[in-house]
Amino acid sequence: MRIISTVLICSALMLGSTLTTYAQNDDEETPLTESMSDFNSNLRSFRKALKGEAPDKEAALSKIIAMQAAIQISKLETPEMAKGVEPEEGRALTISYRKDLIETQKELLSLEALILDEDFKAADGSIRRLLAMKKAGHDKYIEDA
Repeated sequence: MRIISTVLICSALMLGSTLTTYAQNDDEETPLTESMSDFNSNLRSFRKALKGEAPDKEAALSKIIAMQAAIQISKLETPEMAKGVEPEEGRALTISYRKDLIETQKELLSLEALILDEDFKAADGSIRRLLAMKKAGHDKYIEDA
């Protein structure tokens, strides 16, 4: 129980600091690019936590929570491609984008359950699906991907 509380507190602190960072760096990056950067950084750290003979389950779980938070923040944003098109097309693109992020959230929840069950072999398949989702999203929503 203490571990779960610690993970939740760390997640809340990370989310708060992320939102503060958005306000400070508005001219440098968009909230969307920053939250996706957070997702990528946490994904790399997550994969490192699972390497080796003895995976670091607690570190992996905290990184999953951080990735979930980054995706949640990203859902509130509009992809750049949707801003430069006709309003109807932009709305459709934004809805598609949000639905794709919902699928990513589902995969992250499945991955979290696999790590809790210490099913690291199945977790590897989930990680591969996340990487494929990430690539598909970049291909679909970023012009120069």
